[in-house]
Amino acid sequence: MSLAAGRSILDAAFRPNFAAVDWAFAVRASCGVAAAIVLGLHFGAPLDALAAGMGAVGTAASSAAGTYRVRVLATLAAAFGMSSAAFIAGWAGHWTAAIVLAVAGSAYVYGVLSRFSEVAGAVGLQALLATIILGNIGIPSAGIGGVARSVLGGGAIQLMLLVLAWPIERRVTVSLRLTTLCQGNDDAAVPLFGAHALRTALTVALAISIFRVGHIERGFWIALTAAIVLRPSYSATFTIGIAQLAGTIVGGVLAWLIAILIPAVPSAHAIAAIAFAALGFVLFRVGRAYYAIAVTGFVVFLLSMVGLSEATAVVARIEATLIGAALALIIFALWPRGQKKSEARS
Repeated sequence: MSLAAGRSILDAAFRPNFAAVDWAFAVRASCGVAAAIVLGLHFGAPLDALAAGMGAVGTAASSAAGTYRVRVLATLAAAFGMSSAAFIAGWAGHWTAAIVLAVAGSAYVYGVLSRFSEVAGAVGLQALLATIILGNIGIPSAGIGGVARSVLGGGAIQLMLLVLAWPIERRVTVSLRLTTLCQGNDDAAVPLFGAHALRTALTVALAISIFRVGHIERGFWIALTAAIVLRPSYSATFTIGIAQLAGTIVGGVLAWLIAILIPAVPSAHAIAAIAFAALGFVLFRVGRAYYAIAVTGFVVFLLSMVGLSEATAVVARIEATLIGAALALIIFALWPRGQKKSEARS
């Protein structure tokens, strides 16, 4: 790699684009997440709040771009996709072979959907992330149906706010132009059953296998990182890997410091999760590294609500993130098919 190429990658990974902040989207999405988590805690248990918060964040992220009709359809698709993924992953999570197959299938669907558009890819990614997280936190069999309904409920709240806020949002001038790091469709020429979808399925399934068989602490972060980092082109994968790692380290340390200062109770962790979610929506298009800081903090405190002590496992989480990023790069290096076409167009 040349010095110029290295500088270009670092610039793409860390240069912030504050002009891309969509305040109307950030306010609407943040209110949806807050409502979902608060209602989940009030009417259910911390696990319900976790599921509702995931549904609200995932559907909001899927509705960030496109026309109003596209946003509504993306919200619906993400809500039902994540709810279905939660139900399947909840059952599959009790057996290693089953969750590996479930994650591989979800990753393959994500790889196929990312071929068509940024919005379709976002919907597929949220379902994949739900499969990875909810399939590996040990949901009791009796609570699986409730978790799936809570995920759907969080999406329903975002859909309702999207409909109510549209008269306001359509008057706000927002640039929908995406930076390289935020593009969901890096290689529009990837065949429907092509290398990228298969490569994604193999990588994420291998990551879950490493975690489950090796009993690695916080090991599901390996699969989360691999799913987020892997892209059709090597340059994009490398750039996002650097940004994701840096953001995870900063977000993990920040969450650890906050966890020291706040009470170790679900309500306090819920407030912290909502705050990180709001920060994430503000930074959604500013840059991958900055968005990763907020997402890391959100997931940390979301899981802390159900007693998983994520806020005190900074080192384990960073190690898992390193393994996930390295795994994505190694798999791509061993299976580079489709890279030249993608980079020729960029």
